[in-house]
Amino acid sequence: LDPEFLRLRMSGLTEEAIADLKLHGWKIGWHTESHFPLASLPDEDARAEIQPPDTDWKSLPMCFPYGETRSVSPRDILLAKICGYPAALNCSMRPEDSLGRYFYMRMTLPDNKIALHYRLSGTEWFFKSLKLLPTL
Repeated sequence: LDPEFLRLRMSGLTEEAIADLKLHGWKIGWHTESHFPLASLPDEDARAEIQPPDTDWKSLPMCFPYGETRSVSPRDILLAKICGYPAALNCSMRPEDSLGRYFYMRMTLPDNKIALHYRLSGTEWFFKSLKLLPTL
């Protein structure tokens, strides 16, 4: 991977960068304090990760780090609900993993530049939907 791409993909945003994004109309939600797989943490630590520093974060869905079913436990889903989020998002690609509004599916972003472009450009959706392809 390109070192600059990796640095940008794996580093957090500064408060100034978040304020600038909000100023330009972006909606910013909570993604936990330290990005640990919540299911591996003790109860008190998981709650501290999910609980945002202020209530402004709670107006949007929170997004579970990693988000697959093995890194998010039923306890974590309950904590998101108790903390007052309107919904929570996961990375599972299996519709059967959906548990209502506290485990909605979301898009994952790969570290590979080509795969990232494929996903964000809409090309992936185009090929998977088959709605625009001619029938054979």
